This record gives sequence, structure tokens and C-alpha cells, in this order.
Amino acid sequence: MSDVNELVNQYIATWNETDPAARRAAVDRLWAEGGTYVDPLAAAEGRQEIDATIAAVQNQFPGFVFRPGGLVDAHHNLVRFTWQLAPAAGAESLVDGFDVAVLTEDGHLRDVHGFLDKVPTPLNLPPHPPRDRAGQGAGCSRTSWDSAPGAANRSRRAPSPVTAAASGPDRGP
Repeated sequence: MSDVNELVNQYIATWNETDPAARRAAVDRLWAEGGTYVDPLAAAEGRQEIDATIAAVQNQFPGFVFRPGGLVDAHHNLVRFTWQLAPAAGAESLVDGFDVAVLTEDGHLRDVHGFLDKVPTPLNLPPHPPRDRAGQGAGCSRTSWDSAPGAANRSRRAPSPVTAAASGPDRGP
């Protein structure tokens, strides 16, 4: 694929494709054999796992749609773009993120690295303690945050439920 904007549009469309056969065909068209997808809560290796990750996100957020969040930036074999997940077209997004894709020589997705910029705060997690410039918690020891319920399964910020369903015991953190 020579047009990175078209590639990103097809990538976003794949995340919105709810027909399992059509979604799998799109994954097969876009990703190179052995391609990967990784974000803070999911890691998928190969087309089958990538397809399963997308299906899990769709099951977690039925009726939600992904949409491009802005301009696509590319150089060499790298593509960077933002996206949003919203309950309907035109509605305020629940999740915002950006992905960096590494392309093969023939323009297929080899690796996609996802980052989450805006995520809903789960109700069952304690608020993140404020940190000073040295990274130390103000009024709360680092240990107490790290040992809070679910701490082993989250990064320094609250995890996103977007990929939580895809991150089972055999998938990433």
C-alpha cells in the first residue's frame, strides 16, 4: 500500500468491522504474516490474535465506533496517527489514543504500537496519588499505591477497559 492515509483509514475500518469473516479478511489484507499489535493492556502476535483482540474490544464496547483523530504523520517505514473511540459518530469520545505502525517494504502492517491518552477511570480503583518531580507520592507512599487492589495489572495511570477484555491470562499485562 503506497498511500498511508488510505492504510490508516482501512486500519480504523477494521476496528469497526463487526462481521467476523469480513474483519478477518481485512486483518489478513492489512497485516503482514506474523504482525503484532501491542498497547498498555494487550499484546497480540499474528493475525489470529490481532483479530481476536479487535473482537474483544468490540464486545467490551458494543455499538462504539473508532474514528481518526487528526492528521497522519509518516516517514520511512513508520506511520503515526491518532484515533478516538466514541459511542456514536459525532459524539464525545470515551477513549483517545495514538498508534505508531511499522510497515513492511510492501506497505503492510508489521507492528502496531498503541498508546492510550484519554481513558475512563474505573470506579473500583483508588485515585492515583499526586507525584512530586522526583516521582514520589505526596502524602502517600509509593508502596501503598503499588499494593492497591489490581496494582499488578495496571500501569502508573488507570488502565483502559478498551483492551482489558483482550488481555487475558495468556495475553500481555
